[in-house]
This record gives sequence, structure tokens and C-alpha cells, in this order.
Amino acid sequence: MPSAATATTATSTATAKYARMGDAMYALCLLNTVAFCTSVIFFKDSHHFDSVWAKDGFCISNPTTMHWNSHHLCLYTDVVLASLFGILYFFLHKSDGMEAANEFVFYGIFGVIAHGLGHGGLANGLFNEEKNNDDISIMSTIHTKESWAVALNELFSSSNVGLLVFWIGLLKASMPKTPFKGIMVLSILSFFGNLSVAPSFAFTYVQTVLLLAFSLNQIVRPKEEKGFAYLMYGIIVSLPLGLVGWLESTHCQSFVIHYGGHLLYDAYIPLSMAAFYIICYHNKENDVVKISKKKIE
Repeated sequence: MPSAATATTATSTATAKYARMGDAMYALCLLNTVAFCTSVIFFKDSHHFDSVWAKDGFCISNPTTMHWNSHHLCLYTDVVLASLFGILYFFLHKSDGMEAANEFVFYGIFGVIAHGLGHGGLANGLFNEEKNNDDISIMSTIHTKESWAVALNELFSSSNVGLLVFWIGLLKASMPKTPFKGIMVLSILSFFGNLSVAPSFAFTYVQTVLLLAFSLNQIVRPKEEKGFAYLMYGIIVSLPLGLVGWLESTHCQSFVIHYGGHLLYDAYIPLSMAAFYIICYHNKENDVVKISKKKIE
């Protein structure tokens, strides 16, 4: 029977391997996110980006159709898939060896719903002529109001309060161990940043903030927490999601718009999270912690 020291060494070796590979995944995610943001800032109107996507900041199918445009479809899909994922989580989360995977997805379920509600607000904006200007930020509009009272009323409108809730939900999902006080501060800063960018840059802004926050938060984790789940989430969810963003922004009219537009990006999030969770469940018997326990016994 292997000694406890041998088991500990095997566990440490496996964890170190997962940590190195996971760090590489999240580093690639960071580089991809920065590259995408930089490209949009400097080359959005070039031939490299799809002209429809560049104008709207999203690839929107059926933009003039109430209830069936991409934003409404994202709302429906996010709520349904998050609910189904919640059921999956309910049945699997108490299984031995799922603790690390649970941390990645618990707040993520609520984040997906918040994301969907955000698209519901954007869907309503498609049919609001006053707000349907892709080149003028909300903050710029607020600054033109004739009085502070009117400006504050606009700032704290129901849609903007919903935007703040959107940021709280998604930042908590991105940084589950961060205290709520810290999440609130970051959410308020992100909220005002969101109001200050033109709608055509909104997607890029949101993706950049969330992927940077999530990836950096993962990389600085203690090494002993960087196990199988740490690596798999980077491989299955984080890095590919950034690549889907490239697909949408460069192939909107030729491909993406025919399959729901931005819906493909939104649907990928809960579907990839569910795939990650199921893989972790089927791997839990081979997790390094379980291996070490079996060897010791």
C-alpha cells in the first residue's frame, strides 16, 4: 500500500500540472480579450469586422421584429437554460468531489439570468427611437438634460437600475469569493463605465470587463485550489467564449445572423457551463483528492 507521503506527492504533482495548464488557458483568455478590445477600438470600421455588427455592437437577427429579435431570444434562452442548469445543479451539487465545480457555477446560474434580463432591456431599446442611437452614450444624453433633477431621474431610471443589477449579478458570478462590498464597488464603477460608452461598444465593454475580471481572479487563486475544475473551466467556457465573440463580430451577415445572431454567444455560456459541470461530475471519482484518499486507505 502506498504511503501517505507518496499519495501527497502524487496529489501535488497532479495539482501542479492542472495549475500550469489552467494558468496558460486564463493567460490566453486575457490576451484574447485585450486583443479583441484593442481591435474594436482601433479597427471597428475596417473590413476585418462585419459592418452590421460594427454599427450595432451586436449581431442582431430580426431587429425590427418585436419578441423575435436576437435580444428577446437571448432573454428567453438564458432564462430557460439557466433554469434547466439549476435543476442539474440541484441534483449533482452534493456529490462528493463537486465542491470546486460548484464554486464555478453556483453564482453563474444567476449571472446567466441577469445576462438575459439585460438583453430584455436592450430589446426594448430597439423600439425606442430616443435611445436607439448607437453612437451616443447614455451618459452623454444625461448631460444634455436641462436640470439636475431631470438628469438624476434619467440616471436612476428603471432601465439603468436594471443595468446596475446586471453588473452585480455578473461580477459576482465572475468573482464568487469576492465579498459583496467589493462586488458593489466594482459594479458601480462598471455601471458608470457602461453608461459612458456608445451602445455600439457596449458588447465589447461588457465582455472585456467580465473576462478580465474573471481570468485575473482565477490566475491569482492559491495554487492548491487550481485543480481539474480550474483547468476545465478555462478550456470549455472562458477561452472559447472569447473566440465566439470574434466569430460574431467578423461573420455576422455571412453566418451568425442566420442562426439567431447574438443568441449563439449567449446560448454558449450556459451550455458550456453545463458541459463543464457534467464533465466534472464524471471525473469526480478520478479527482486528485479522491485518488489520494483511496491510496491512503
